[in-house]
Amino acid sequence: IYQKEGHDEEALDELQKRPEIALKDSRLLILARDLAEKTGKLELANQYDTYYKTFSLNTGMSGVEDEYNNHSG
Repeated sequence: IYQKEGHDEEALDELQKRPEIALKDSRLLILARDLAEKTGKLELANQYDTYYKTFSLNTGMSGVEDEYNNHSG
């Protein structure tokens, strides 16, 4: 919501307050990276980019785990 209203700094702050969610969702990692870039926090943007690449590599090679800890996909 913050981002849609043009409040990029606030949107990034909200994502940083919730790493348990943001670091486990590829879409949120991309959003966090983009927001960090827009707000001039390039080191933080690079960190989110690294998290995203690691996340993509790990989920891309191992499939998606469901609630029973099985791989599907």
